[in-house]
Amino acid sequence: MGARILHPAAATSDVLGAYIRLIRAFTVLDPRGVLLDRVSNSIRRYLRDREDTVRVIVRGLMAGSLMGPEADDGLSELATELGKGIPALNASSSGLEDLDFEDMAWTPDPIDAGPEFKRNQGLDVVGSLITLYESKEVWLKEVQQVLSARLLAVGVYNFENEIRSIELLKRRFGDSSTQNCDVMLKDMLDSKRQDSTIRDMARSAAPLAFTQLPPLHAKVLSHLFWPDLKQEEFRIPRGVELAMKLYQEGFERFKKKRKLEWYIALGTVSLEIELEDRVIVIPDASPAQAVVIDAFGDNESLDDEPKTMALEQLEQELNMPYSLLRPALTFWVEKNVLREDPPRMFTVIENLKNEPDAASPNNQAYYAAENLDVIDEEKAKERQIVEQFVIGMLTNGGTMNADRIRMMLGMLVPGGFRWSTEELGEFLVEMKEGGKIAPSAGGWKVV
Repeated sequence: MGARILHPAAATSDVLGAYIRLIRAFTVLDPRGVLLDRVSNSIRRYLRDREDTVRVIVRGLMAGSLMGPEADDGLSELATELGKGIPALNASSSGLEDLDFEDMAWTPDPIDAGPEFKRNQGLDVVGSLITLYESKEVWLKEVQQVLSARLLAVGVYNFENEIRSIELLKRRFGDSSTQNCDVMLKDMLDSKRQDSTIRDMARSAAPLAFTQLPPLHAKVLSHLFWPDLKQEEFRIPRGVELAMKLYQEGFERFKKKRKLEWYIALGTVSLEIELEDRVIVIPDASPAQAVVIDAFGDNESLDDEPKTMALEQLEQELNMPYSLLRPALTFWVEKNVLREDPPRMFTVIENLKNEPDAASPNNQAYYAAENLDVIDEEKAKERQIVEQFVIGMLTNGGTMNADRIRMMLGMLVPGGFRWSTEELGEFLVEMKEGGKIAPSAGGWKVV
């Protein structure tokens, strides 16, 4: 098994899935944990060297709190295991602490245990996984990141699944370790209770303006207890800006000597878009997506022609960074609300019957290639690593075709190489245009 899964091309979730099945099997064969310790040492060392091990495990443990693609990360069974609690054997221990020397039921390690044997307190799947690392901090930091993303992404104040997940994790890590998570959840519950009061104060201060402005609900965070939130600024519609101002004034009357600092790129927006032949409802659009499509609504065109705006015009008018603007435009192109034709020019599709090529493969292929420029820091780092490996392979091994390059990358890239053949082909073309590699008979070579 080790030869098949302990290589860079294997996904971390696959390695963990195999390890979980191994834990279950050897727990039945040898409840003492000696056999499991002997056969799993190499897997545990390998998992500790993977950068995404903690992320994959935590998302599995909190799968009940996730939605969409994140909830189906291949390890959602960990949420079920977490819900079973700690086994009766030494259940008072968290699995991360030293032995309790006041435990009158303590017994020495088995005589056939290896030198690296560490007593598995509780001997269950979750306990075995969280003992991969000695420190609690690596786990708690990721738990806070996952919880933060979930709490901010939900437009309603229903957090029963999140509360349950944190309460179960307290049994593993202790009450004091999850203090930040408790404060984050309390912020959400306080926001639910205070929101109606603050809105009533805002309504009493300006009743006419309040009824004419879009409804606004805010979540107030104690920023010292939350993970670092990315602050990205862009110009928002005038009506939303006025609604935010009224809400802030109501908050300052409700909470004396305290002020709000808005994170306008976070949260969700409920949209209803009326076009000639259809109405599109988006209950959970991002603020950037809402601002972008609102710009087309404000852009009056002559002779009732479909509204058209250039990417550079949008970037200037909205004062929005390209890294936010491009994905927002992608969203509306995929929804067939906007069409990009010619490149970097976007037009509203009022009637789908008049736009047979709105979602044509050619347009989508161009847009996908253009969107390669929109990459976050993690993706940029990954691309840099792949480029270094490609240049090294072609320098040492000579000419290689794309399939062989992809196979070699699967064995060499830390954490595995999951690009498709098309993605790698486009990246090799980019390297060629950058003067780093060149096509040759049978494949690619270093310039």
